[in-house]
Amino acid sequence: MAVGKLNRRPVVVSGGDNGTVRVWDLAHSQPIGEPLRGHQGEVSAVAVAELDGRPVIISGSWDTTVRVWDLASGRSVGEPQHAQQDTARLDPATDRQIGRLYSPQVRAAARLNGRPVTISGGEGDMVRIWDYHSGEPVGEPLYTDQGQISVITEAEVDGCPVVFCGGVDGTVWVWDLASGQPLEEPLRGHRGVVSSVAAAEVDGRFVIVSGGEDGTVWVWDLATGRSLGRIEVGSVVKAVSLTVDGICLIGTRMGRVVVDLRNLVQYPD
Repeated sequence: MAVGKLNRRPVVVSGGDNGTVRVWDLAHSQPIGEPLRGHQGEVSAVAVAELDGRPVIISGSWDTTVRVWDLASGRSVGEPQHAQQDTARLDPATDRQIGRLYSPQVRAAARLNGRPVTISGGEGDMVRIWDYHSGEPVGEPLYTDQGQISVITEAEVDGCPVVFCGGVDGTVWVWDLASGQPLEEPLRGHRGVVSSVAAAEVDGRFVIVSGGEDGTVWVWDLATGRSLGRIEVGSVVKAVSLTVDGICLIGTRMGRVVVDLRNLVQYPD
């Protein structure tokens, strides 16, 4: 899920396993307009951004494409972008190239040095940045050096883009997108796959929220890397989203949960 504004009202954007993207009125939990159709596979990530001066939705899918939609009209913007080849796959025994590694699972979108980029999770522990217009890779890959990546999101911290990744081993990683350097030691708390990550500034403190298949949502202080608390929701967490006023939206297999995090942020455990 992603949170944005349409005509000054807060909206939530969601992606479905049927390949559609939907926009919802946050206050009334009602869909706005028709589903956005175009992807041929599950939508693995959505982001709300500004492109050429207008608010847009950027969606990534397991069909290896990135699509851009005008948030107001729902119309597709430009042609879909396809993931490109990444690095050579080497035989560990002979060090000879035996194929190519790809980064097909587009997960997030951001602006880097004024240009729009997309962020994808490759095979295993690698994250790749791509120039949206050219489709070419930007910089060197980011590596967790530990485990397979399950989810990626992005947010701006003090005007700088930051990447947040969750892993199948329950770990959350944080990187500065421009430098590629980690901002924190790995955050550990989940007892299984991290299924969703969100981040925002709440009451002057930048917090990270991670949801897992273990049925928990963890809240982290970005400045210290410490946990501010854990929320037990009693069901597998499918998605989390966080608004600037501290409202956390949690999507589970059993339905939606809404939690006000302001007290937790002000008075952590």
